[in-house]
Amino acid sequence: MPPDSLGFLSKLLQAATIFDHEEVLRNAIAALQDNQRDNIVQHIQIVALLKLDRFDNALSVIYESGKRLESRCVLEKAYALYKLGRLDEAAFALESHGLGERSLQHVAAQVAYRAERFVKANAIYRLLGGSDAACECNDLSINVSATEAQTEWQGFSNASTLLLEPLSDTFELCYNMACAHLARGSYKTANKLLQRAAELCNASDDMTEEEKKAESMPIMAQQAYVYTLLGDTEKSIPLYQSLVTSRDTETEAVLVAKNNQSILETEGDEPFLLQRRLAISASPATDFGLFSYQSNMLTFNLSVAEIRAHKTGGVRDRTDRILKQSKQPTTRQDINLLSVVNVAARTRRWCGQKLLRKVVKLSKKYPTNVGFAITTTQLYLRDKNVEAALSALELLLDCLEISTEEDDRRVRFSPGLTALAISLLRARGREASAKAELLKAATYWRERPLASAASLVREAYLELVKSSSSAHLAVAASALQRLHEQERSSPLVSTGLVAALAMSDGSRIEGQVLTDLPAVWGLIGDTDVHALAGRGFAMVLACNVTTQRQSDISESTGERVIKKRKRHGKMPKNSVEGMVPDAERWMPLRDRTTYRSRGRKSKKKGADSIQGGVIREEETLELVGGGGVKVEKTPAVGSANKKKKKSRK
Repeated sequence: MPPDSLGFLSKLLQAATIFDHEEVLRNAIAALQDNQRDNIVQHIQIVALLKLDRFDNALSVIYESGKRLESRCVLEKAYALYKLGRLDEAAFALESHGLGERSLQHVAAQVAYRAERFVKANAIYRLLGGSDAACECNDLSINVSATEAQTEWQGFSNASTLLLEPLSDTFELCYNMACAHLARGSYKTANKLLQRAAELCNASDDMTEEEKKAESMPIMAQQAYVYTLLGDTEKSIPLYQSLVTSRDTETEAVLVAKNNQSILETEGDEPFLLQRRLAISASPATDFGLFSYQSNMLTFNLSVAEIRAHKTGGVRDRTDRILKQSKQPTTRQDINLLSVVNVAARTRRWCGQKLLRKVVKLSKKYPTNVGFAITTTQLYLRDKNVEAALSALELLLDCLEISTEEDDRRVRFSPGLTALAISLLRARGREASAKAELLKAATYWRERPLASAASLVREAYLELVKSSSSAHLAVAASALQRLHEQERSSPLVSTGLVAALAMSDGSRIEGQVLTDLPAVWGLIGDTDVHALAGRGFAMVLACNVTTQRQSDISESTGERVIKKRKRHGKMPKNSVEGMVPDAERWMPLRDRTTYRSRGRKSKKKGADSIQGGVIREEETLELVGGGGVKVEKTPAVGSANKKKKKSRK
C-alpha cells in the first residue's frame, strides 16, 4: 500500500465512528502489514485491543513497538496493567510519567483504590473534584464516599464528613454511607440506609433490568451481613440463598455469600461438612478481585474449619511455610492471623496450662513474631494475670527496640502495640511508665509520615499537653502544629495546639488557629454561667483520703480509740441451738469415755466373760519395794498330759 494510502487510512480511522472494535482491529492490522512503524495505526490497534478486553495483547504491542510508542501510550499501558491486576507496575508507570493529565489522574486513583491505598485515592479524587469537574461531579462524589467508607473499614476514622452528610437520592451514596456506618458498628442505621439504597436502585430509570440485578447484589450481600450481626438469621439466610442461586456466573458478592451461608447453615456438630463447603467456596477465591481483608477472612475460616475437622497437620505445614517466607516482625493482619492459626494447629485444641506452656515456648523461640506474642498476652489476660501479660508484651517490645532496622522500629511503635502496652501499664497503675511510652511513640512519629499512625499521634500529643514539663509541651506543640496543617477541620487538634502554645509560647498562637475553634457561646448555649458560679463548686475527695468516724474518737483525750474485735467461739458443724455440746469433743477418740475398741483383744475379753467359759486362775507376784501384780496362773504340766511317742520297730 502506498504511503499516501496509509496516511489516508489513518485520517479515515481517526474521523470514522465505528462501534465494531473487531473491524477496527482488522483494518489496523491490515494497514500495519505495509508499514509497521506507523505509530498512529499502532495506537489505534492498542485501543481496539483494550476495547476487546485483550489486555495481554495490548501490552505486548506496546512493549514491542519501542520506547517512542510506549511513552506516548502511558494511559493505555497503565490501564492494561491495572486490569491485569499488576497494580505496582501500573503505579510505577504513572508516577514515572507524572499525573499532569486528568485522564492519568483517574487511572491513578483507580489503581490506588484497588491497591487498598484508600487515603491516596481519596486525595486524588478530591483533587479531581476541585477543578473542571462539572460533568463528573456526581461520579467523583460517589468515588470519594467509597474511599472514605474503605478508610473506615481500615480503622483510620476519616469518614466523619460522610457520616454527617444528609440522605442522598443516589443509591451509590446511600450504599457507601451504609458501609461507613457498618464499619463504625451502627448496624441499625446501616440497615436503614441499605434498604433505601435498594429502593433507589430498583426505582432507577437509567439502568436496564440486568444492570439493576448486578448493582443490587452487593446491597443484598451487605443486608444479609447486617441481619447476621443483628442476630436475625431468619432474614439473612434467605438473602444469601437468593444471592447464590440468582446468577450463573460467580461474582465477589456470590463468593462471600457462599462462605457466610455455609457457616450459618452448618450445625456445630458437623465440622467435616462445614470444612467441605468452605473448601468448595474458597477454591475460586484467587480468581476474583477480592480485597485483602476479604480473602484473608475466607482463608482464616477455612483453616479454622480444617482444625475442627482434625486436619491439623496440613494447616500446620501450610502456615509454617507461609510464616517462614514472610518478613518478621510485621503488622500485616493476614500474617498475624496465620500465626494464631499456626498456634491452634500445633496445640490441637488444648486448653489450660498445657496450652499456655506451648504458646510461651513458641514466643521464646520466635521472639519477634507479633502474632505469637499477642496470643501469649491474650492467654495471660484470660487468666486475669495482667503482670505476666505485660511481661510477655515487653519481651517483644524490647527485642524490637534494640533493632537497628527501620521496619522493626516501625512495628515497635505501631498504634496497636503502643495502645496495648499503655492499657496494660495503666491497668497495673504505672501511670509514669504509660506516659513515658506515649512520649517515645510521639518522638518516633514526630518526623515521619503519619499515615495510619495519625490517631495514635493525636492522642499521644493531647496527653502530653496535660504535662507540666516544658520539654513535653514543646514536643506536643510542634507535633500538633504539623497535625493542624493536615487536619484543619479537627477542632480537637486545634484545641490541643492552643493549649500547648498557651503554656509554652503564647506568641505563636495564630489567628487562624483561633478561628478553627468553636465559639464559646455556641458551646454553653443558654446556660447561666453566673448562677452556676454563685452556687459554689462540689469538692471531690481523692480515693486515698479516709475520714475518721466520730464514734472512734475519745471525748476525754481527743485521740482515736482502737477497738478490739470480739471473737465468737466456734461451734461444731452439726450443733443445735440450746443443746449442750459434748465436753470431750476436742479429745482424741481413744481417750473418750464412750470409746469401745473393736480389735481382737476386745473380742477375746468378751469371750472370757461369757457364762460357761474357762475360769482363769490368777496369782499375785510380790514386788521388792512392796505391792504386787496380778498375773494369770500358769497351769502345771503333768506327765499324764504328755503323749508317749511310739518307737519304730
